[in-house]
Amino acid sequence: MPSEINLRYKLTEDELLSMTRMSVMRAWYLRLTFILALVVFLGGGVAVLLGIEGIEPFILASGAIVLYFSLLYYNPLTRWRVHREPKYFVEHAWRFDEDGVSSKTEFAESKNVWSAYPKVKENARFFMLYVDANRFAPIPKRAFTNREQADHFRELLKRKIARWE
Repeated sequence: MPSEINLRYKLTEDELLSMTRMSVMRAWYLRLTFILALVVFLGGGVAVLLGIEGIEPFILASGAIVLYFSLLYYNPLTRWRVHREPKYFVEHAWRFDEDGVSSKTEFAESKNVWSAYPKVKENARFFMLYVDANRFAPIPKRAFTNREQADHFRELLKRKIARWE
């Protein structure tokens, strides 16, 4: 098996949206806003059921407005934000070896030691190399030339990054 893994790919719109939504939903403040809006909205519903006069329209409207904007941020605005940034649609070139990780696009170039990535996640479509709690580099599995290369990559990550989720 080769000692380094080289990958080249462009993220698709679907992949970008998926990654952006995943990142947004990891943000504690958005989850908190969504939960609070839901509680306020349900509280207004309870006020209506209990017949409390005067305050229920305000509570229902407040909760509904915040809930609407939370969902708006999560869906249509996500697509709009992704399309505004041309840097997302360029080719990414990655090199992974025993010493670290190198990445290059037409906008940026970096070389990091493995300790720059405290955590990695894997799902059906991606490997996600986290640089902090909410920021990660998505590596689509479709970028690998074959299953053996993906398995070799997984083993390298398991040796170099202690925390897997």
